[in-house]
Amino acid sequence: MHRMRSEVERPLRHPAAESWYQDSVNNAAAPTYTGLVKAKLLIEAPGIGAGVKAIALNSGKGYCVEDTEATGHVFSYIGGDPGTSIVATAPAIVATVETGDCATTTGVTGAA
Repeated sequence: MHRMRSEVERPLRHPAAESWYQDSVNNAAAPTYTGLVKAKLLIEAPGIGAGVKAIALNSGKGYCVEDTEATGHVFSYIGGDPGTSIVATAPAIVATVETGDCATTTGVTGAA
């Protein structure tokens, strides 16, 4: 199957986080990820799992979402623009699902 160039280059996004970014009704700081936590993800996507947490990064320009599905099975995803300091110092890879929580992959604590 041949992919169009735009399909290959388009980065992954977390749909509920992207909805929060654009939600000018519930997100007073739209268009940013400021204030992004699980409660805000639930506004955008009520089916979010019980083990999900989130945190805004880089003054609301980026975010990290983590999910614990079972003890010892934690995954995280970094989207938007997490900032060069996070990418340079943490083991993070942007737009990639990774093992570990947001604190481990970004060096930023406080995901809720």
